[in-house]
Amino acid sequence: MMGEMTDDQKMAFQKMNSVKDFSGIKERTLVAVKPDGVQRRLIGEVIKRFEQRGFRLVGLKMLQASDKLLAQHYVSLQRKPFYSSLLYYMTSGPIVAMYANYP
Repeated sequence: MMGEMTDDQKMAFQKMNSVKDFSGIKERTLVAVKPDGVQRRLIGEVIKRFEQRGFRLVGLKMLQASDKLLAQHYVSLQRKPFYSSLLYYMTSGPIVAMYANYP
């Protein structure tokens, strides 16, 4: 999943990777390889595609996402009928969270 990070996502990712300073970065992107992508061993391919498009990877962490972290990331989806299925899927295996910027 790729997109501009919300303030809540920045804060969650900052805690996860100890990123202290977002100043001077023109575009910030959170890239997540979800459990199925990790299981299918697509992490390297995802990194390669972002780097080929000019993004610079500045943080990477493999983790088992907690309900609390997912609630922060998916705050806008919490009232949707599929939210519990989304949580189940996102906690079904490890994810790889990457922080990239585009100069």
